[in-house]
Amino acid sequence: MFYGEFIQEVNELKKKTEKLYIYGAGLRGKELCHILTRNDIQIEGFIVTKAEEGATALGFPIITASTVMHENVGIIVGLGDIYTREVMEYLKEQNADFDRIIDGGKYISIDRGSKDLQDNPTLEITTVLGCSVNCRYCPQKVLLSRYYEKDKKRKRVMSLEDFKVYLEHTPDKCDFMFAGMSEPYLNPDCTEMLKMACEAGKNVSLYTSLEGATQKDVEEILKLPFQFVGLHVADENNYAHITVSEEYLQLVDQLINATKPNGEPFINDISAQANPLPEIMEMCKGKYEVLISLQDRAGNLEGDELAGRENLLTTEKITCCFSGPKLNNHVVLPDGTLLLCNMDYGMQHILGNLLVDTYDEIRKKEEMKRVFAGIAGDQSVDLLCRKCLFAMVER
Repeated sequence: MFYGEFIQEVNELKKKTEKLYIYGAGLRGKELCHILTRNDIQIEGFIVTKAEEGATALGFPIITASTVMHENVGIIVGLGDIYTREVMEYLKEQNADFDRIIDGGKYISIDRGSKDLQDNPTLEITTVLGCSVNCRYCPQKVLLSRYYEKDKKRKRVMSLEDFKVYLEHTPDKCDFMFAGMSEPYLNPDCTEMLKMACEAGKNVSLYTSLEGATQKDVEEILKLPFQFVGLHVADENNYAHITVSEEYLQLVDQLINATKPNGEPFINDISAQANPLPEIMEMCKGKYEVLISLQDRAGNLEGDELAGRENLLTTEKITCCFSGPKLNNHVVLPDGTLLLCNMDYGMQHILGNLLVDTYDEIRKKEEMKRVFAGIAGDQSVDLLCRKCLFAMVER
């Protein structure tokens, strides 16, 4: 969405302070930094509760908050909801001046609707294995190596017949998210699957780069009652290998300017892996900020530029920022394999097969029991969540 209110709030903060810092050097903080830079607002760096000497992020220094918080500086908190509350409490304890502090992370949380994901169980649909978009910061090689490790002829493309079974095998209030681990439109039946899910009464979301989509597909999806639509666009570094043509740019422009029947923008969120193409930036001007969100996918990618975390070694109970303690946001692969979540590119937690068993039956099986034991503090469980940026100690 367009972050005009955020920019306005930061500009007001800038008028009464000498320098600006972002509190938090992780995913949210970096996303806000990209937005500020694009709007010609300069920050001095990132601050955290305790910084390592010489640490940097996006070329800016990371320093300990206490060294500057009592100076005439503006602080933009760039964290997720729960971590924001913890930091606000810390700043209160330190007698920081709250007239010089704004919550920047809330704009991204509201825009991306992360809290909505905890209301219902969710099934992410990976319509095809082997994504030609092959983004630089996506562990496609890890996924493909594991998926085809024992069977080179394993089903690559999800069929409509199998998709019908997935609809039947999920709870009535299970949300369907067409995203998963590849571009949905690389499957030629994607539009039909979207229609089927909507007709079944599911809350349906779509995350797409439009690779493989046609003008007809776009015309059809504009008629559907989506809960959320995210658009991933081509970038000037070609990190996302999206086919850029006149037709592609026309489709992007059409979606950016489309509205829902109630007048709200059709697109909820636009993202890229680097600065978007200039043509797309021009289309978005005054309408959308393009978020650049780079993370290590629970340790499945490496790179200093990626937001990640140290292994969360604790005997305390941990939970997920997105799906909460239920951990009920699962991914189905073309052959019915059900994975724990969209971070599990290494297929570490295979819960079962949705062609064979129902969603609820699978969640009662042994692997899900192991996962729940792991988040409850059992250190003997090799748990993906401990490497994930979105895991946290439950308060």
